[in-house]
Amino acid sequence: MEEAREWWEEFEAAARRPLSQRMRYAFIHTYKPVWTTPATVRSTPWRNIASGVSATSRIGLGMAAFDYRQAQESRDAFGKHHVRYLFHGNTGATLLGFPDTTQDAQVFVEKSTVNGDRLVEALDDLGFRLTDREAHEIRRGKDFIQLKNGPFDPDLVFAPDGIETFEDAWRRRADVERFPVCNIEISRQANRQQIA
Repeated sequence: MEEAREWWEEFEAAARRPLSQRMRYAFIHTYKPVWTTPATVRSTPWRNIASGVSATSRIGLGMAAFDYRQAQESRDAFGKHHVRYLFHGNTGATLLGFPDTTQDAQVFVEKSTVNGDRLVEALDDLGFRLTDREAHEIRRGKDFIQLKNGPFDPDLVFAPDGIETFEDAWRRRADVERFPVCNIEISRQANRQQIA
């Protein structure tokens, strides 16, 4: 019981910090050997060669962490192109103040051709170099797409488990410093349904 109280106190203290600070400290940065997984070749182990040297590849586990600045840039680009989306999963939890260890961005996107077109344009503005196949999958709203060809590695989710429609999630969203976030209660309900 004492441990639970201490954990709750730490959580409340973290929730009072500014969002930019929560994002900065939410991710674990490791300098241990990582595996990289380019899409066209077999996995290759890469090791850092000296103290302070960064990984030679950002693909796979060595990818750059999604940070507050990138969250802002994503929000602004998505807003410019009128993309309907919600930060979701671990990224959403981090924005809501829960500590996290993920390095990717998880985005729940409304599934429609128009929204897919808008998302392709926004991703281009952010510096993603989409293949024709990736652009097509985004436009048609494939259930789950992982992108590895931009400034960070987002997971685009068009059909998350336990959420019936984007509109349901949109009505229950939380807005955190203009970041639309899938409400954590929706994720908890989905987890309960999967366990049951």
